[in-house]
Amino acid sequence: MLAGSRTGLLFGLTSALAAASCSRPSPPAPVLAPPSGLAFPMYHFDPARTGWSDAEHDLTPAAIARGLSRVWVSNQPDAAVVSYSDSAGTHTATYPARFFATPIYLDDVVLTNPPYAGVRESVVIAASTNDWVYALAAFDAPVDGGSPVRAGTVLWSTRVGSPVYVAPLDGGMPLGVLGTPVVDRTTSPPTLYVVAADAAAGWQVFALDVTSGAVRPGWPVPIDPAVVSSLDRNVPADAGPPAMELPATSSQRSSLLLSSDGGTLFVSFGSYYDGAIGWMVAVDVRGRRIASTFSGSPTVVSTGPANNRASGGMWASGGPALGSDGRVVMTTGNSPADALGAPGVWGNSVLAWNPDLTLAATYSPFNYCLMDEGDTDLGGSGPLVFDVDPSLTSTPHLVTFGGKQGVVYLADRDHLGGGLTGRPPCDPVAANDSPAADTSLFGPQARPQYTPPSPGPLPVFGPYSDVAGDNAVNHAKMRTSPAILRPADGSVYVYVSGTSRDPAHLDRSVPPSVARLRVVLAPGQRAYFDPEALTNTSVAFLNPGSPIVTSHDGGADAVVWVLDQNSTRTAAVIPKPGFDPPNAVLYAFDAMTLKTLWQSRPDDLGPSGKYGHVVVAHGRVFAVTDRVAAFGGGP
Repeated sequence: MLAGSRTGLLFGLTSALAAASCSRPSPPAPVLAPPSGLAFPMYHFDPARTGWSDAEHDLTPAAIARGLSRVWVSNQPDAAVVSYSDSAGTHTATYPARFFATPIYLDDVVLTNPPYAGVRESVVIAASTNDWVYALAAFDAPVDGGSPVRAGTVLWSTRVGSPVYVAPLDGGMPLGVLGTPVVDRTTSPPTLYVVAADAAAGWQVFALDVTSGAVRPGWPVPIDPAVVSSLDRNVPADAGPPAMELPATSSQRSSLLLSSDGGTLFVSFGSYYDGAIGWMVAVDVRGRRIASTFSGSPTVVSTGPANNRASGGMWASGGPALGSDGRVVMTTGNSPADALGAPGVWGNSVLAWNPDLTLAATYSPFNYCLMDEGDTDLGGSGPLVFDVDPSLTSTPHLVTFGGKQGVVYLADRDHLGGGLTGRPPCDPVAANDSPAADTSLFGPQARPQYTPPSPGPLPVFGPYSDVAGDNAVNHAKMRTSPAILRPADGSVYVYVSGTSRDPAHLDRSVPPSVARLRVVLAPGQRAYFDPEALTNTSVAFLNPGSPIVTSHDGGADAVVWVLDQNSTRTAAVIPKPGFDPPNAVLYAFDAMTLKTLWQSRPDDLGPSGKYGHVVVAHGRVFAVTDRVAAFGGGP
């Protein structure tokens, strides 16, 4: 395997502040110490996946409405030369990098690698599809006795493999790092964990020194398919262990999660186009070994098409969430439609495990049979877990998630409602089994989307349909994780982003694209969602990432940020003959009104940005697409 690091300005920097100098240039502005005190070390910022930062004082709705501009942007990072074979023969091509993983942000990093040893910096960490991990300076930083480190400088970069060409991945492209890494800030120095695909070694887990990019001794740890299969905790007594697929079929799209004590790294896997079983893998990072695993199905049960082997894929970009009770919670994708009732088949469900991956609780929607038939994955939306004051409700431990059907669910983590051996019976023919009998939490209102109108889980992005063709890949309505806002007045709001569809032309996106859902709380009563606000008619996302929320001092001046890929799910993100992928677009919305405050210009960002989100810190917005960019307000 290839692993190494280097330092300096590797893939270049273009500063929006750099301009042609006049004959009498102004003296340079003094370089101040970089800011301090913030850390966003994982997807959606924390193990619960809240997606909320209450530390942003500068980028208020009023400031954003005055306009943002790009402050600096990197050039495109390291390309990859990849060989692959198809029916026409063997080919070798050079591919530009894309960033599917969201950026990680850390203040107060004291670098240890030359020439920056001893410099304290705020860093943005970005991992590319071409198997490189980069740390960039977020702000200018002074250097004793030398030239300052300028924002956007690449402080270190580390190669973590040789990417694998994957034909089903967005029109064909290399697969290196897709899932967002996680940083353990309790180690000294801090440790970055990242999962990468390698053409020779398969999936591997790396531990990198955040201060230098160096690979820690004893790493990487291989995700050996034979070991993964042998440790499966979902194997019935009368069945053998299922097989784990290699990177050309399996997808490690989900963000990584650390246990509360930092000893276990949770890594989940899905597949491309229903090609493999899903997995949750627990890695003992101190022992550098795979400790336990759990499959989405104990075996390939389908008698249908050979490529319809999906069962419980765990691929949501948000990844698993960690509850206050230490349980790990994750959504799953569909199972084959002929697997209904089979024990241990966990398609279209929410699973909660103890830290050793013994199954503790499950939830499956009332219509999971039809969701299996229509490939309408819950697994596209990662869970958000949160707790509320038990004096305010009989259900204080909550989880929310969505799915490709455009429905957003709220559930009681203490009573998810499912069994531990398999999903409950359902009618695979009925258009709706009984939405009112669903074991998630919902209000008393009859939803007109159900036939006949009935209380049930909350449809948000429409049109609602259980018909398979209406929920095809490019017709899906939500592949994003919710975010939360908890203002000082005690309210609890959940924000979701998605793609509503024109009922007459399901390939056409229409508003709304963002919704604010209030969590209704009453003493002794079950919590439920009340949809309070939707975005106006000016925004129709094509394939958005998960929202994040910024505010300050207990929810003041709250803003919702969404990065839209600005292209369909199946469109390529690498240029192809006759097709240039469009650039992503970043939006900022007032969290209380959902009015659009600002959106990026057509040339501000590059293509990609798929299912990702931005990070906002100290008046800067950091986004990754085909490069790394920073935005800020005017003077």
